[in-house]
This record gives sequence, C-alpha cells and structure tokens, in this order.
Amino acid sequence: MNRRFRGSYTLKIDDRGRIIVPSRYRTILETQFGSEVYLTSANDDHILFYPLHIWEIIEQNIGKIQLRTRKVEDFVRVTGYWGTESELDPKGRILIPPDLRDKIKLKDSVLVIGQIDHIAIWNSEVFEEKYASKSFSDSEMDEISRLLNNELPLSGDE
Repeated sequence: MNRRFRGSYTLKIDDRGRIIVPSRYRTILETQFGSEVYLTSANDDHILFYPLHIWEIIEQNIGKIQLRTRKVEDFVRVTGYWGTESELDPKGRILIPPDLRDKIKLKDSVLVIGQIDHIAIWNSEVFEEKYASKSFSDSEMDEISRLLNNELPLSGDE
C-alpha cells in the first residue's frame, strides 16, 4: 500500500537555504519515488515540492491536452520559470533555491505540510494568516463528501 504525505512540521532553514526533510516524508519519498524532486511555485505564498515521478505524471497529463487553454499555458510557464529539479542529499536535506526562498519570503523557519502526493512549503506567518482560522461550513463539507463519493453536485439550491 502506498503511503501518503500528511501532517505538518515546522523546520529550520540552514545558512545555505536547506531544510531537512522530515524522516516520515523522506521514507515515503525514497521508498516509493526515489530521491529526485521537483520544486516550483504557481503563486506567491508557497512552494510545491513534488517527487519527480509525480511531477512527470502531471506533465504527461498536460501533454495529452491537444489545445491548451491560456490558464494551462500560464501554469506551465509559471511552474517552469520557478521550477528546478533537485535531489535529497545523503543527510536528507533539500536546497531551496534563493529565488524561491525570496519569492515565498522564507526566513529562519518554514511550515511543511503533507498534501497527499506532494509537500507544500510555507512561510509560517503567511499560512497562519490565510488558513489558521479556516473552518468548513456544512455546505462545504457536503460538497467535499459528494466529491469524495464521486457524486455530481446538486443543481440549484442545496
């Protein structure tokens, strides 16, 4: 059975811009995907940390689109611009490139959150401002439930 990236950790960035990938995430990464990763960003608030294998599946899916929308092209352009292939070092560290650190305003510590098939790296303060008080309404939970159960959304009033 495949293990997934879940939970969160607060990590320190060393003076070279590296973080130590939490051992639980590192085990999943190395046993299921290898040590190669793709780091990128699609917006200004977090870094996407994908096992390279998973990112290649995303690229294959994009490649199957014969006529891409402007949004898809913009996504490819932005994630390509900010993207870099990397690999865990023997001590389980990953270097976050200076341009990505600056873009996301990463300083001494970061929040690392498992996102099932990838990891998100956040400036802790930005994450807390945006999501710390987030809760889901009953209608949002109903919508999530329908999606998880492969049900079509209800039309009209819920």
